[in-house]
Amino acid sequence: MANLKIDIRNVLDFIKEEEIHAYQEEIDKHFEALYNKTGKGKDFLGWMDLPAGISKELIDDIKATAERIKEMAEIFLVIGIGGSYLGARAVIEALGHHFYELKKEKDYPLVIFAGQNISEDYLASLLEILDVRDYAVSVISKSGTTTEPAIAFRLIREHLEKNTAWRKPVRGSLPSPTRKKAPSEHLPIMKVIKPMWYPMMLAVVIQSLLLSGCCPLPWPVLILKSCFRAPGP
Repeated sequence: MANLKIDIRNVLDFIKEEEIHAYQEEIDKHFEALYNKTGKGKDFLGWMDLPAGISKELIDDIKATAERIKEMAEIFLVIGIGGSYLGARAVIEALGHHFYELKKEKDYPLVIFAGQNISEDYLASLLEILDVRDYAVSVISKSGTTTEPAIAFRLIREHLEKNTAWRKPVRGSLPSPTRKKAPSEHLPIMKVIKPMWYPMMLAVVIQSLLLSGCCPLPWPVLILKSCFRAPGP
């Protein structure tokens, strides 16, 4: 962090420099509350401990599950909204093959998304494709009550029940409202530990990156290291 500098010269026509520095005491107070995890929302600061919050055992589990899905599925469907799917989508679009779905020979499942909208046309088109393809599902939800992924999850669950006898591998980060809808004997679930919600969410995002083929290990973890650094005093 010693190399990070902020040039505020261009704002000094609008606000005096001493007015900016006057906020330093308040900034220090909030920084200490974050660093020491003593402020409001302290139970939601697991992201500050990344990437240390992701253990080797979890990475090994992700790799093993990804390999199993690659062997079984043509499509890997990620159900989520906001950061639960945008992280994976952003990296896949930035680093992946821009026309992967048009390649004749494919080494990885095609990663597609649902639960990011409530378009009935989108969901109808999705189910039409899933009717004729082998697919696996990753459900990512912190609360389990967000409307868009909740709708998508229920539609996909019904589709699986009718067509696959629940034999496709499914991986998810699910709290209790959604977990109640997921038969445990067929749906592996990553346990959500409250302060570590975001590392656990990122674990299933990493799995999406591995399955897309755009970002093999250790790159997803290195990306986390570059984005999240635990602050120090």
